[in-house]
Amino acid sequence: MQSLIIMRQIVGIAKVDVTREFVEEFLEETDRKIGVFVHHKECGRLLMEQLTTFCEKNGYPEPLQLTAALDASERFQIQEKFNGPNHRLLIGSMLASGEGLNLQTCSDCVMHERQWNPANEEQTESRFVRIGQLSDIVNATYVLGDNTVDTIFDGIVETKRRIFNNSMNKTGYTNTWNEKSLIVELAEAIAKS
Repeated sequence: MQSLIIMRQIVGIAKVDVTREFVEEFLEETDRKIGVFVHHKECGRLLMEQLTTFCEKNGYPEPLQLTAALDASERFQIQEKFNGPNHRLLIGSMLASGEGLNLQTCSDCVMHERQWNPANEEQTESRFVRIGQLSDIVNATYVLGDNTVDTIFDGIVETKRRIFNNSMNKTGYTNTWNEKSLIVELAEAIAKS
């Protein structure tokens, strides 16, 4: 289990440059806001550091950051700043950003790292679908490392998501995500490859 966590963090760190470049292009080519969501603290720290430098050099407002270390009042203040007219970039912990936030002024997000529990990803995406949202769609970009643990993990998570959604749509069956089974499947898939 610990080895899988370490592999995922290594891949997450390796993807920082790709995510940074995507966000830089997005800021240069649009006038829209964007949220970037991470799982590992080090990925968030690196993205915050690099994108803050980019924003300073190019005259963009500094990125805002949501972490688990913030209390409810601080999170609310970040939310309000982001929804205001002066900020276009939010970097957040996916788990800290999954509930209680209204980010309806934004319709674009980057999921830098997949979650063991796809419901956490869906919760984060749903922060944008709120009263006051002017866009018809939310654009969620998932960043995957080719030929890494990401590729295997993504396939397992998406299969589980489809199975869950199919069962919900057909029978109304309520299931909870079994993160342990995802971990076991990932370990087995890695061992086979």
